[in-house]
Amino acid sequence: MNLLSPFFNPKRISIPKIFHSTIDNKPFEECIMCKKGLHSSETHYFIEKAVRKYPNGHTDAIFEYAICMECSLEVRDTLSKDSMQRIDEFFSNKLDLMSRWNNFNEDENFKFNDWISNCIVTGKSVDELEEYQIYAHCEGQYMLFSLMPYIISSEVIEDAYALLSEQTKDELDDFMDKYLGPDPEIKKLLKDHKPVFIF
Repeated sequence: MNLLSPFFNPKRISIPKIFHSTIDNKPFEECIMCKKGLHSSETHYFIEKAVRKYPNGHTDAIFEYAICMECSLEVRDTLSKDSMQRIDEFFSNKLDLMSRWNNFNEDENFKFNDWISNCIVTGKSVDELEEYQIYAHCEGQYMLFSLMPYIISSEVIEDAYALLSEQTKDELDDFMDKYLGPDPEIKKLLKDHKPVFIF
């Protein structure tokens, strides 16, 4: 009997290197907001990275961060309810993450690369994408096969971002300024790349 569930007993593996910090090539150690340590076995958190791929095959992280579940909920609470409802509806109309999980589970496929091989909305291969955002759900030192991991192409992120109210966009700008880089050069790089709290 298969007792795995994306919510109560997900399959877990050591955190893949793609979700390590690019600064020191090690797993993220603390929440970007509250600075709580992340390696406790009780700590659930999310990792989001915006990735740019170059013609030579190399990739760069445009931004990256780990955020504990409590802080991610706190951020969502600061965003307008209308905006978050539009985001939730946007994604729920385009994909069914539970069906996706069931398909992988029925095939007993917990090969990490298969879960992040295509944009979950457009179906485009990651090999075709120049920019995308990648998400993971972790607990302590493990990555969970919950409804994540997955990737979303930059074009889908742009479509989702366009649904947000000006108030919500301002809140996300404040988040980026405070936690991801107030430096003018970094802000210029981040201008067209925004975190979208879809956790």
